Amino acid sequence: MYDEEILHALKARQYNAIRANERTLLSEMQFTIERNSVRVDGNKSYSAEFLDALEGHGVTVMAPKSSDDRWIFGLPDVEDNYDNY
Repeated sequence: MYDEEILHALKARQYNAIRANERTLLSEMQFTIERNSVRVDGNKSYSAEFLDALEGHGVTVMAPKSSDDRWIFGLPDVEDNYDNY
């Protein structure tokens, strides 16, 4: 009887956590000026659509091999030079 409600609540929680991670990453990218990469804990999750969109806009995405590793997002410099990682 409660199975569907519990499943929905858990999926919504996961969705909201992923969206929060994505908003945080975009904010950090926006305010990163002196570095050409953003490094994030490997236990963070991002949607495939979000990662594809980043890559489509010139951000190099290096996923962690384990949760002990870090996500690395290579950013273009302020002159849109993409080969300075």
